[in-house]
Amino acid sequence: MYEAFMTYASVANETISEGGNLRDGRTITHKLWNREFVGLDGSIKINSNGDRKADFSLLDLDGTSVEYKVVANYLGLDGKLVFNASIGIHWPKNRGPPLNRPLCGYTGNDPRCETT
Repeated sequence: MYEAFMTYASVANETISEGGNLRDGRTITHKLWNREFVGLDGSIKINSNGDRKADFSLLDLDGTSVEYKVVANYLGLDGKLVFNASIGIHWPKNRGPPLNRPLCGYTGNDPRCETT
C-alpha cells in the first residue's frame, strides 16, 4: 500500500508542477505507464499497459516436511524465470508435468484417437 501511495504521489506532484488537474484521472493514469519508480523493495516498473512488472515465486509442497518451498522465481523487471537447482517440483505419483495438449485434443476429436 505504501508503494502504491508513493507512486501516485510522485505522479500527482509532477502533474501539479506541469499545471495539470489532479481530477484528470486519465492523464494521471497515463503518466504512470512506461515508468520506473523506486520503492521499499527496489524498482517498480509499470509497462505500456499500466501493468506492474512484479516478481513471483513458484512454491512446491514438500510431502515429507509438509512445508512449501520456493522452486523458482520470476523476476518481473528482467522477464526471467530462475529455478532453484537444489529443489525440484514434486509431481503427483511422480508422473512429471501434465501434457501441454491432451492426447485426443481439447475437444476429444483428434484423428489419432478415432476408432473405425
